[in-house]
Amino acid sequence: MGSKGKRQRGSFAHDYENHVMWNTHVNLSDADLDAIAEAGNVTLSAEQRLDLKAEIETYASLAEAEKDAPSVGGSGRSNDFFDQHIQRLAEIYNGVGGKVSLGRRNPGRENPRGSAKSSFLEFCLKANENLPKELRRKFNGGPSDGLAMAIRRALC
Repeated sequence: MGSKGKRQRGSFAHDYENHVMWNTHVNLSDADLDAIAEAGNVTLSAEQRLDLKAEIETYASLAEAEKDAPSVGGSGRSNDFFDQHIQRLAEIYNGVGGKVSLGRRNPGRENPRGSAKSSFLEFCLKANENLPKELRRKFNGGPSDGLAMAIRRALC
């Protein structure tokens, strides 16, 4: 693997200038939005439903474009839009009165696998399930889970 060259700090890892491609469209149904809200233990207004739908569909389009865009430099393992997506989901979740937290990371008697669940984590996991299969992130539910750690990094 290794580095693919120098990159400006804070810049995108891929070149989107003059990059044209077709994106598959994600169309969330009302049942999908209800399932996401139910997983997060929140109730969404009509406007908040539209915001959530727009955020998930926009992220799916951007993430798909990122897969095919030429690399600018760096390791190639960065994700240009995931942090922005999680921060936007957190804004939506806060807007409906939910508390953004991921529970604790270390194992305990009640949680031997090490990841105490939270409503916000369930909200994010359900949103992740509605992405196209090739864009979904894996979740193993343990203390070293990549998706939960990535969400923590995005929110700090």
